[in-house]
Amino acid sequence: MAAALAAIIVTGCGRSSPPREQSSTSSPNADSSGPKDECSLLEPKEVEAVLGAPLATPPFLSRDSVPTRDGNACEYEDANLHNITVAVEWDGGAMAFKMYGAFQGLVNQTAAKGLVHIAEGADVSGEWDEARVVGCCTFVALRGDQMVTIDIGGSKAPMTSAAKLADVAIKRLQHPLPLSGSANVKAASTFEAGLRPKRRDPCAIVSRAEAEGVLGTLDGQPTSINPDDPEAKCVYEHTVDGKFGGTYILKVRWIRGLQEFREHNAGFDNFTRSFARNSPLSAEGKDTIVSAGSGTDLPANPAWDMAHWDISGLSAVKKDVLISIEPQGGSADTAVKLMERVMAKL
Repeated sequence: MAAALAAIIVTGCGRSSPPREQSSTSSPNADSSGPKDECSLLEPKEVEAVLGAPLATPPFLSRDSVPTRDGNACEYEDANLHNITVAVEWDGGAMAFKMYGAFQGLVNQTAAKGLVHIAEGADVSGEWDEARVVGCCTFVALRGDQMVTIDIGGSKAPMTSAAKLADVAIKRLQHPLPLSGSANVKAASTFEAGLRPKRRDPCAIVSRAEAEGVLGTLDGQPTSINPDDPEAKCVYEHTVDGKFGGTYILKVRWIRGLQEFREHNAGFDNFTRSFARNSPLSAEGKDTIVSAGSGTDLPANPAWDMAHWDISGLSAVKKDVLISIEPQGGSADTAVKLMERVMAKL
């Protein structure tokens, strides 16, 4: 069951847009012949209300969450690196919307024009022709041949808030605001360079001596696995009286950590609930499956922004960095102590 649960990955469609011209402080979007700018559909204050915090840097264009002048999305980011991302298909949106349908997750719904029922139990409406939820954190709205995508995975915002932002953005498609995200890329790059933790080999975060202070005696130096990968790993082999005492696998995602955290938890929750619902077990047995698979959030801790424990192990987020610890043969309490030590070093 653990292997099956670990195989669930919630992904979204890739987005692309043509290279844009470099602009200064205003965008000629109101002129349909000018370049389009994804940051021209929402006022910063409208997104701040959803983030629950002021923006730390003006909205900027990005590609794969990296500030880029020819980016294909607009990011709104606060001082904790929580963010909301807006992408637009200025034409060809109807086809893109159908493609999203092919990648629908377990919680997606599409309903009659203007009305969508979302997994949080609410009905939302807007001035779109069609809309749907993709995965845990993306709301997609189509009007005519233009499509707006609101991704709240990098924040703590609920899907209802994403729907409200999508409705506001849809209404502005024909008359965008005189705002430019490309003009703010340099400022965003400087801001992120000073705040995001520096990437490094995961085994360099917590040394052998520090790890042994938590785990006990290790069977040699920690082993680094693919340190340059987006999700690099460090393996700590623990021994007790010269015998195997458990292995702790530390995995680090340096960017889009909160997004991955939310997608992972939602994916495990939906899979286990579906598995339990269709299994020939008693009500008690089904509850046990859901509890083990979906897991639980950990209490507040100064070491992290959020943390969660499920059948795959322990995961926590801080400054948009996701740390996961899989205790193979180890204990949950020790994994938590190791997580606290790792988070303190970010």
